[in-house]
Amino acid sequence: MKKTLGIISLVLFLVSAVFGIREMFFVGSWLGYSVMLFLLTASLPSVIGFILSFFTKKGALKVVGMLGNGAIMFLTVVLPLAANIVWPLQ
Repeated sequence: MKKTLGIISLVLFLVSAVFGIREMFFVGSWLGYSVMLFLLTASLPSVIGFILSFFTKKGALKVVGMLGNGAIMFLTVVLPLAANIVWPLQ
């Protein structure tokens, strides 16, 4: 059961990484119509995968799940929020 949670966490990391890179670099801007799509495809799977990685047994799946999903969360959630605080939208 715990190994399955690790595999799910790893799959969610890969999904959020692929769709996050796609949304950030190939679709357009973070503003406008694609904000909700960006949050659903890049941010939400990484948050769920990060939480699931806490429940996996010790090993490579736990490390990859925590570091990978944490990095994606930082790039898709924390960094845009911090940038919005420093440079608010007009």
